[in-house]
Amino acid sequence: DPSKKTTWSEVENAMKSGTIYFNTAGSLWPVLGALCRLTMESFGLPSNVNVYITPAGITVSVPPHTDKQDVIVMQTAGAKRWRVFAPPKRSKLTDPLNRGKAGDVLSFEEMGEPLIDTVVKKGDVLYVPAGFPHTTDTCTVVDGDMDGVTGEELFDETSVHMTMGLDTHVWALTFAHLRWSLVRLMLHMIIFP
Repeated sequence: DPSKKTTWSEVENAMKSGTIYFNTAGSLWPVLGALCRLTMESFGLPSNVNVYITPAGITVSVPPHTDKQDVIVMQTAGAKRWRVFAPPKRSKLTDPLNRGKAGDVLSFEEMGEPLIDTVVKKGDVLYVPAGFPHTTDTCTVVDGDMDGVTGEELFDETSVHMTMGLDTHVWALTFAHLRWSLVRLMLHMIIFP
């Protein structure tokens, strides 16, 4: 029932089992809607912001997956480990920009070693290109990310991050699509002068 208000106890219970997320958060909170408009004006691309809230100690807060959007992650509270991998080998049976979703499982073996393996802390920003698999947790310390604190101190509070999606592929705003459109237009002009 969309008209039913969520209680704080329901949120706390949900967080015991993992991440809570608010897709299209710009339509829920005016300040995030303003951020989407500013992003659209700055990049000239449609954009959307999601909010993710994950308690400390979660081993897989988001399973490995790819996104159709280029993603800018902004960590606003706590810390979260991010692993970003090179795009996996393409298959005719899978959408490379929708891996790890809708029943498709993207295994760590298939992805290999991460290109990026870091803990993103409050105030940090991370860019993940469309089609690059990624996964997160709130319990694993990465060498070099300690800054003199223990793992318990690093992940001692709830992680909150916003993900700004830039819809370059969703709206076919890529050079590949532009090239395909021009070839199609030229063929049309040759066939129908």
